[in-house]
Amino acid sequence: MTSPVCCESFPKTTPSTPKFTNEEPQFRSVSPIKDNAPAPVTPEPKKEKKEKASNPAKSNNQVTGLLCPYSPQKGKDCCPRIQGGIQEFMCHLIFDCDHSVSLTKRMSEAPKTDDEKLQTFLAEFKSAPALELASFCTGTTALSREDVLPRFQSQKDEINIGVSLGNRWFTPVNLMRLLVQALSFNNSRVTIMMADSLNSLNSTGNTTPGAAVRKCHTQAVALSCAVRDMMLAVFDEETRNRVRFMGYNDLMREHREEYRADRRTAYAAYEHDAAFKKIVDTMAAEHVRPGISAEKCALYLVEEAAKMAVGGRGAVIELYPHHAEVCSANITKFMDESHRIFSCEKLIWTCWKSL
Repeated sequence: MTSPVCCESFPKTTPSTPKFTNEEPQFRSVSPIKDNAPAPVTPEPKKEKKEKASNPAKSNNQVTGLLCPYSPQKGKDCCPRIQGGIQEFMCHLIFDCDHSVSLTKRMSEAPKTDDEKLQTFLAEFKSAPALELASFCTGTTALSREDVLPRFQSQKDEINIGVSLGNRWFTPVNLMRLLVQALSFNNSRVTIMMADSLNSLNSTGNTTPGAAVRKCHTQAVALSCAVRDMMLAVFDEETRNRVRFMGYNDLMREHREEYRADRRTAYAAYEHDAAFKKIVDTMAAEHVRPGISAEKCALYLVEEAAKMAVGGRGAVIELYPHHAEVCSANITKFMDESHRIFSCEKLIWTCWKSL
């Protein structure tokens, strides 16, 4: 944003005070210039300063592009500036940056949860009521728990918990309550996926894309470490070994080639498929708030659609805190449209009686 020009930008001068007199003006004749008298000096006109913007050579050398938040900013190993828009920026973070570090690595380098805070979390968790499952759904189609649970118990499908850092429901205590339910479905592995770099698209505040990514990584590590430390106090080793933590980049790189293709499909659908674009734009308009534009919300949803396709290949059931009675019709319609544009097994989501 261009700052307005203010008077302080110019040099200050002291105004001269005009002098008045009552004497009559006297006139005298001007004698011609003598030969030996110095000639009057004519001041040279001042050269006008050229504006910086008028120098084409300098403007062409201006550095453009976005900085990679994972890369050192100096040295031969630093990532080049990312040219293009936010789509290219996200693609670099998810697939191409060699400096990206896994969530588990970040957790191992982070300090343990403060003891006093951990005891508060544990006391709240033990006193909180268990989540009560209402039903399952695959979009607008509801499925009864009696039809779904036997299938998961026999097939031992992997379960995924996608954590949106922008959703205030996801506290350490509530995430533990959700994890208990996931572990009760069967004996398979449960993946807690922190949508860290993805959530940077919805990060509020006047900040750069790189700063938003770093902020979301910090939030993801703090929440993951709190749940990990609660697990150490509550679960036995066998149960703890069934749980793994992953960041958004970790999950996408695990299915790298599939996700690259699904991402291209999702963006092509947003551009050419009227029904998919309509539901994405409708939901994006619902989530616009100060600091978050409709454009970024739409990009988030397109990336989310591609992630649903990837998740459907690995984890068939996704636990998410949707209330059965207030679950948005647009959310379920978005799920239907996302499943339509991809040829993969539908993700099954959970609906709860109380949260």
